[in-house]
Amino acid sequence: MTTLIQSQTPSTLTNSATRKHHKFGPSRLEYLDTCAAFENRVSSDTSYSDEGTMLHDLMDDVIKQVAVGAFKTTLEQISEWVTSNHELTDEQINYLRFCCKECDKVLALHPEQVLSEINVVIKNEDGSEFNHGYLDVLFIRGGNTGILFDFKFGYIPVPHASINLQGMNYMVGVFQMFPDIQRIGVKFVQPKLGSVSEAIFERANVYEYYERLQIVVARSLAVSKYPETAQQFMKPGPYCDYCENSKHCAVLANHRASFANQFGSLPMPVPIASLTLEKPQDWALARYWVDVIDKGLEGFKAQCQQVAENNGGELRCTLPNGEEVVYEMRERNSDRVLGGAQDISEALKESVTFEQILGAAKLSLTALKPIVETSMTELHNSNLQKGEKKLTKKAAWEQATSTLEALGLLSKPDTKIRFLQLKKQQKQEELPPAPAALQIGDANEEAYIQSLQPGEAGMGSNT
Repeated sequence: MTTLIQSQTPSTLTNSATRKHHKFGPSRLEYLDTCAAFENRVSSDTSYSDEGTMLHDLMDDVIKQVAVGAFKTTLEQISEWVTSNHELTDEQINYLRFCCKECDKVLALHPEQVLSEINVVIKNEDGSEFNHGYLDVLFIRGGNTGILFDFKFGYIPVPHASINLQGMNYMVGVFQMFPDIQRIGVKFVQPKLGSVSEAIFERANVYEYYERLQIVVARSLAVSKYPETAQQFMKPGPYCDYCENSKHCAVLANHRASFANQFGSLPMPVPIASLTLEKPQDWALARYWVDVIDKGLEGFKAQCQQVAENNGGELRCTLPNGEEVVYEMRERNSDRVLGGAQDISEALKESVTFEQILGAAKLSLTALKPIVETSMTELHNSNLQKGEKKLTKKAAWEQATSTLEALGLLSKPDTKIRFLQLKKQQKQEELPPAPAALQIGDANEEAYIQSLQPGEAGMGSNT
């Protein structure tokens, strides 16, 4: 009989977004291992993190429903209640289905316990807390085997489960919390990349993994305490995009100077030896090298665009962390061209005054649009007769542009503007080979797992 920990109703999402994260929590260790000075950046754009939280919480719900016996599989629930209770895109539904297929393989083994979203705490040898973090789900089977899942709903590939510090952190914590568990399978599931990585860890080796985590945290503490020697533990890379220190990072300033030196054959300054830019002269020096780079990069960008044009319309490369970066050629329509202010004022005189037209300064569509919308809607709506509909800003702007086009005061050139644009990070076509998958259970159980593969009636189609 399966025992469910942390139960809740399927229609209510968990409040995982409001949790307080440990300064050296599991999800942050990979960043700190790359650069010991990493600090999470607080971003106003939370669309991606909101999506990840929502999908995590839905996976939590469907797993719990299998554990309490309400459903046979997680996959069948996507069509049974998930899509009817939540607004999801086709892509998001496919991401959930990908994760469900992996979970159903383990649930088919009838684990005795399903521990969902539990707070895993690692203790130091003196009993104090090393760190803590919430794992997605832990299955316990046979009393001595744990299988923990971590769902990653982003596009950036995470390190393989065998070396992933977040998984290693959860694994060490689970070994401490459950003395009877002798081995743990760690599985990372990345549906946007179609990727699954797995590794098995034995209790006999737990201390060496704990030491590995200690080293990462110790380096980070040393960077804060001794900034003059910090740079040996700081390394610029893809994670800089998410780091609060990137705005005033001394290492990034040195790299900009090094690049400008090679790009412009200018003398190399003495490197800034600290954690972040502090002195006014450091900021001045960093600002100077940014200007040097900016002035030279327009020609460089133009050359990149020409290379892309000659390379099938794209440029691509793979970063050291496995993330594939793709730039592709795009095109847009040329901007529409306005006529003179006097002529436009005459054309719109019944709705907009000449003084208001002059408020558009250089007379661009961007400046003219809000002026026309406000004036026309206020004029029309203040004199509404009974039964007349209010004039919306959209309708007002459509009327104005139609008038200007009819009089030849607004035109659109036939030319197209081509430009090189960074695409969303793509999944890799070829992923590095994973070590052997978890081999838990006998042949009969494996056959049963295979019987639960998608494609059967009531379980949906393959993704």
